[in-house]
Amino acid sequence: MSIERLLEQESAQLGRFIQLLEREQEALKHADPAPLAMIEQEKTAVVEALNTLSAARLACITRKTDANDKETMLAWLQTQAPNAPASQHWQHLTEQARTAQRLNALNAQLVSQHLARTSQALSILDRSRTSAPLYGSDGQATHYTGSRIVDSA
Repeated sequence: MSIERLLEQESAQLGRFIQLLEREQEALKHADPAPLAMIEQEKTAVVEALNTLSAARLACITRKTDANDKETMLAWLQTQAPNAPASQHWQHLTEQARTAQRLNALNAQLVSQHLARTSQALSILDRSRTSAPLYGSDGQATHYTGSRIVDSA
């Protein structure tokens, strides 16, 4: 397969990954965890496909198995014509990668915010459960026993 074709396929997969990150972001913005598991599975499959395509691309341009993807690609592109299709595809691919990095960082921030709010809410609930006295039928303060209030009325 040609390097240009591999770059096109990588770009298509990276475009799919960006769409998944955008879907993930919408779910996080709306505090809707339901689609997150499916999105995560799809993201994993796309990342695996990207890794396979990246390895195939590197195999096309070098015989080294431990080559650095970006450095190797840039060195190879320097041996090509500046306006070669591969150069244009690579530039588009790196722009997509930057977009995916930004989206992923933003999604991580959204997750952190949700976790912080959840921790705060749990902390408040735990504090109130252990420290807030309830009043019994005799009007005296009693501590929470774990039974429901309506059961003791």
